[in-house]
Amino acid sequence: MRRLGFSPRWNEIKRSGIHLLSEVLLPYREPYGFSHRLVTAAYRRLLTETEYADSRQVENLQLLRLKKILKTAGKIPWWKDHFANAGLVLPVSKLNDLEKLPPVTKYSFSGISRAQFASRFFPGHPRLLLHRTSGTTGAPFEWGVDRNTLFVETASYLHRAITWFGIPIRGKYPFIATFVYWSYAVPGIEMWWNPVASSEPRDFVRMLRMMRENNSRVLFSYPTNLLLFAKKLSELRERVPLELALATGQRLNDEDRAYVEKALGCPVGNLYGSREFGQMAIECPQRHHWYHINSERLLVEITDEVGKRLPDGVEGIITITSLENHAMPLIRYQLGDRGRIIPETCPCGRTLPLLEFFGKDMDFIRLPNGGIIPFRHINLVVLLQFFDEIEFYQIVQASLYRLIIRLKLKNRASPDFEKRFLQKLRVYVGNELDVSFEYPDSWNISEGRKMKVFIPLATY
Repeated sequence: MRRLGFSPRWNEIKRSGIHLLSEVLLPYREPYGFSHRLVTAAYRRLLTETEYADSRQVENLQLLRLKKILKTAGKIPWWKDHFANAGLVLPVSKLNDLEKLPPVTKYSFSGISRAQFASRFFPGHPRLLLHRTSGTTGAPFEWGVDRNTLFVETASYLHRAITWFGIPIRGKYPFIATFVYWSYAVPGIEMWWNPVASSEPRDFVRMLRMMRENNSRVLFSYPTNLLLFAKKLSELRERVPLELALATGQRLNDEDRAYVEKALGCPVGNLYGSREFGQMAIECPQRHHWYHINSERLLVEITDEVGKRLPDGVEGIITITSLENHAMPLIRYQLGDRGRIIPETCPCGRTLPLLEFFGKDMDFIRLPNGGIIPFRHINLVVLLQFFDEIEFYQIVQASLYRLIIRLKLKNRASPDFEKRFLQKLRVYVGNELDVSFEYPDSWNISEGRKMKVFIPLATY
């Protein structure tokens, strides 16, 4: 049902008022979760006005907010020079004016001091919350956000996703259990479980007890962690009273989703997000792999390598502009992900733009002949064919010509295990790569607590 009476300028005024309220209430937040629920509830109500609004109205809101973020960026030394070199004159009059700017990546800011990159209102300010990427792409990157902005938005957009899947926001916090890095804006309990640690059985039992004692109804996780969690539950024949599992940070394929849903006894949804931008899009509950973009806070373009915008329906590089982060603006920033804007109308009736996300460029095994193999194909083979034999595995592309298969097996390997594994692997990667097997005693779990089953060529 389409909502009426949405005004972009009035929406922006209300949003500013909500953030002002969060300023007042921030000192009263609890260690876990969003204690001043009034702010979250108000922001969520604001979001419901845009979910079914006419697309032109949402674009007007984006233009209004884009002008504000460009005005902020125009006073920051690095961005001021970037605008001048590109010939961008402020204020812009339409969203397409942004196409004059060449896209940027984390490499663009290598060696640049925070003073050159941050708004003059934020360097050293207590409201500036610094983040760092884990460096898995070979370029660790530090940036900052206004902590109050992050606080309101993280809770609000996470709640938007939960309610879209039919889970009412009720009762006391925490009701979310998470394997994802801790954030004070996520109202839940943080858990850490390492499937290859010596204390793993004890930690897993303790984790299940925490979830039950805290009445956790939603599990928020990286797909790899979620898959391992579901696998362990199946092996122990345990159940937890979950109503929803949300995966973020990686693409969850249909086969993995079906397995997790069966093991957990609840639906599984995908969120598309990143450390730099937070939650960017929510998978539609009625259509797998169609993601509604959180367009109130982001401008998402699909471009080629030089930043030329591509037509809807054409696959390209996902290029993102934050309309919210005035502390350290990120404008036409490329994460390395690929996707396309879906031109069709969504069956759910929501009018927020639709994105299909194909994964990061580096989520591929690269062949010497220039070909690429999606890693998810290999992961599917391992899950289905070797489920009963493997406890944990990791594939490393050590060079363009070499793969390393690291394994922790449940029991002593059968004499033909490596031969069978290699035979299945060759169906996908051919004979161009040299493949070796390792059985390490210790495992290096990546920063951010994401259990990476694939380490691509670019990061090894």
